[in-house]
Amino acid sequence: MIRSIIKNLTKKKTLLFAGILALGIIFMLIGEYTQAEKKATTGFDEADYTNKLETRLAEMIESVDGVCDVKVMVTLAGSARYQYETGASQSVMAGGAAGEPTLLYRTSNDQSEPVLRVVSAPEIKGVSVVCKGAGNVLLKQKVIGLIAGALDLSVNRIYVTE
Repeated sequence: MIRSIIKNLTKKKTLLFAGILALGIIFMLIGEYTQAEKKATTGFDEADYTNKLETRLAEMIESVDGVCDVKVMVTLAGSARYQYETGASQSVMAGGAAGEPTLLYRTSNDQSEPVLRVVSAPEIKGVSVVCKGAGNVLLKQKVIGLIAGALDLSVNRIYVTE
């Protein structure tokens, strides 16, 4: 009798554990779907943007004669900015002025969403570079100048070390 109760308890615990595990997997899938949907609607992924910047900078820096084993880290000051299409409203509402801009919406598949006009990339806050050859002051200045020119970034936001 006691053995059957213990077996029933372990079965119940196993089922409870399996149910919680299944819920966790479902929530993870929903979260990934939501992130993919956000990227699809905005067309901008900040992590991808940062990775591409770092890769392109590393390739450029490695092309400088005497510099090798480059690692780059780009820091962003914020997130992307989204500008939506607006139009002038046709009616005067209480407290509003004639011609006040309103958001334009697009309807598809029974869903209404604002029309995205421009996605502006986030501002670059700073760049850090670790590379062999940066011990040479002239090479270090070349790398700093390269980054400053490529990103239109002031030199005080760039750090290069060996």
